[in-house]
Amino acid sequence: MASDGALWVYDEASFLLKKITADGTVAVQGNDLSLSVGRSLHPNFLLEREQTVFVSDPAVGVLVFDVFGQYRKTLPLLGLTEFQVMDDQLIYGKDGQLWSFHLTALLERPFTLPFELKAGCKLRVANGWVFVLESGTLTGHRI
Repeated sequence: MASDGALWVYDEASFLLKKITADGTVAVQGNDLSLSVGRSLHPNFLLEREQTVFVSDPAVGVLVFDVFGQYRKTLPLLGLTEFQVMDDQLIYGKDGQLWSFHLTALLERPFTLPFELKAGCKLRVANGWVFVLESGTLTGHRI
């Protein structure tokens, strides 16, 4: 979902990132990504935060776009199925740990957690807490 209520989609047939309004009109359309990235993409997660669109392809990494759908760069974060962006940090769970990738310094570091993240769990970080949804049970842990 875009911040203005429109919907971001990746059109695999035309290799384009598009922003679609509620009436189905294409409001924004990026450039052909097969030319910029050099391969076809198979995204599994897309998120808009703070005038930036993030698209994850597990085999390629996280592609970063401006709000006009123009490709900026690819972050070398492979295998992600979801993530969140807080300020200048991309936060995600991987290999049983919570990780942070600094979007400006391009540095990746793990968080030390008092528990292990299990495969398939969902997590969200907010206000010094990490919330974990696992097998229908939600738990909160102060970090």
